[in-house]
Amino acid sequence: MTSLGSRMKLLEEAVNDLAPSPKHAGVSPERAIDADKARRPGNPMEHEPAPVANAHWLEPDQQPAVPGLLIDPDRKLTATFGTQHPPRGLSGMLRRAAYRVPDYRVRRWAMLILADRIEGLEATLARSVKQPATWLAIAGGVMLLVQLRRRA
Repeated sequence: MTSLGSRMKLLEEAVNDLAPSPKHAGVSPERAIDADKARRPGNPMEHEPAPVANAHWLEPDQQPAVPGLLIDPDRKLTATFGTQHPPRGLSGMLRRAAYRVPDYRVRRWAMLILADRIEGLEATLARSVKQPATWLAIAGGVMLLVQLRRRA
């Protein structure tokens, strides 16, 4: 554990590091002039990005578009995009309808959110149909309804 004196010394060094550079020495501290750029922790990120040295392309090849892909006609596709799970079912119909509406309309985003919720329900139903307990529950419910109908 460090002593209070060593902590104070570290604090003083940190404050001195944040002091304005000599070119801003006459400027009042209220002006919020940053410390010297060379002493900033994010300084390496302030350089312009450079291309990779041995890349054989400046821009990657475009993946060919597939029919039925839901994209905005006004936007350019990225170099690669996913086509593994095409939209299907009721949620897919909603997504196709939503992409016909301009993206500045609230209706489009509401339809896409609704399609997400419906897709979740579709997945839950698809998973539950594969479970034997579901079929037993359905069969038991049908038998119960038949018994109740006979009594009435």
